[in-house]
Amino acid sequence: MNNGDFNSSVNKRYLHSMKTVLFLLALLTSSRILLAQEPIVTYSRDVMWENPVKKAEKAFYRMETRDLGDGRTSTEVYRILDNKLVQRREYHHDRPSGKWVICDKFANIGGEVDYDDLSCPERSYSDSLREAVSENRDPSVKAKDSVGDGPVFTVVEKMPEFPGGQQALYSFIGQNVSYPRFCQDQSTEGIVYISFVVDKDGSVIDACVLRGTDPLLDQEALRVIRLMPQWSPGEQRGKTVKVSYILPVKFSLK
Repeated sequence: MNNGDFNSSVNKRYLHSMKTVLFLLALLTSSRILLAQEPIVTYSRDVMWENPVKKAEKAFYRMETRDLGDGRTSTEVYRILDNKLVQRREYHHDRPSGKWVICDKFANIGGEVDYDDLSCPERSYSDSLREAVSENRDPSVKAKDSVGDGPVFTVVEKMPEFPGGQQALYSFIGQNVSYPRFCQDQSTEGIVYISFVVDKDGSVIDACVLRGTDPLLDQEALRVIRLMPQWSPGEQRGKTVKVSYILPVKFSLK
């Protein structure tokens, strides 16, 4: 065997070995992905999980919890009788995300909410609200960032003002909020923190749910904030500027 034939034989064996190694790595990776996507299944006699059971034949509902990767998890609840989806929730780290299906403890569906359309960017959630709430400060004015054509301020020489002032703002919210009937029936209450920016022309932009209390209440609070008319814009050194607000919207049945 000459050197050329020997080298060719060695190269073929090397390539065959490399193909084998790559195949095994691909198989191992795909197996891990499949394992990661396999849901954790648990059972219960009620959809709110107040009465969990170990065996499916003793349960009315099953819950599947999945790791979606990139810090996302989802929980889906199915009625065993007809395999109907009666509840769905998704989180990105500790923030609600994705499409939610909301129901009561008897699996009566109250609605669907898309948190990708409601929730604020993660930066705003982690930096703005947590600072305000953890330090027990008024969260009505917080956050600083740069959006579009200029910086967003938190405090300026002349703050923006709702037409008619603060009392008019509270009256506007009270007159326009429609308490979801489903939440009333479930005695659901709470405070929804909405973040928004008063633009240079006084229009309300970038409104989103910074911290919610219930999907339907979150959706309703954001709807009302997006209805707000133009404010008197904020000013800094004689120029109109963008100003960020965080406004708590309280839902109470009392």
